[in-house]
Amino acid sequence: MLNSLTIKGRMYLIIASILVLFVLMIVFAVNTSNKSKNTGIEKAGHAMLEDQKAKIKVATHSMGVAISNMIKDAGSDKDKIQIIRKLLKDIRFEKDKSGYFFVNKGTIMYAHIKKSLQDKD
Repeated sequence: MLNSLTIKGRMYLIIASILVLFVLMIVFAVNTSNKSKNTGIEKAGHAMLEDQKAKIKVATHSMGVAISNMIKDAGSDKDKIQIIRKLLKDIRFEKDKSGYFFVNKGTIMYAHIKKSLQDKD
C-alpha cells in the first residue's frame, strides 16, 4: 500500500500520524489532569467534613458537660429546663452564626432557638 504512494504522500502520512498521536496525547493528558483534580477536590472536601464533625463533637461534649454541671443542683425538671434554655438561647457558632445547640428528651424538644418548637413532640 505504501509502495503506491509517492515520497510526498508518505511524508504527509507521517506528518498526519504524528499530529494524530500528538492530539491523542493532549486528550489523554487533559483527561488525566481532570481526574486528578476531581480526586483532590473530593479528598479535600472529605477532610474538611471530618474536621467539621470533630469540631462539632468537641463543642457538643463540652456543652453537655457544662450543662450537666449547671443543672445538677436544680430541683425540678422545670427548673432544669429553664436553666438549659437560658444557657443556650444566645449561643451560636460558625462565622455566619448558623450553628446552635438544642436539647431534646426522647421526641420532646426542650430547648431550641425557635421558641415555637419548645415543648413540642
